[in-house]
Amino acid sequence: MQETATESGQRRRVIETALALLLVSLLIAATFRVLLPFVGVLTYAVILATATSRLFERLADALKGRRKLAAKSLIETCARTK
Repeated sequence: MQETATESGQRRRVIETALALLLVSLLIAATFRVLLPFVGVLTYAVILATATSRLFERLADALKGRRKLAAKSLIETCARTK
């Protein structure tokens, strides 16, 4: 039996799709492997950002919207308390 042109075209598309999915899966796995050592630090950063966001917004409002000055003041305050 000979394959028709549409059957071979379909088979080719299925193979290309499978290879593309395999490549994407490998890239995602490699990305997670690279980021794995930084998970703890990133988690800590998210916790700090969440914990200080309301304080930062209040400080920025008190400084009449000067967010850069509020950020610098918050960083200076945190650095001096150590």
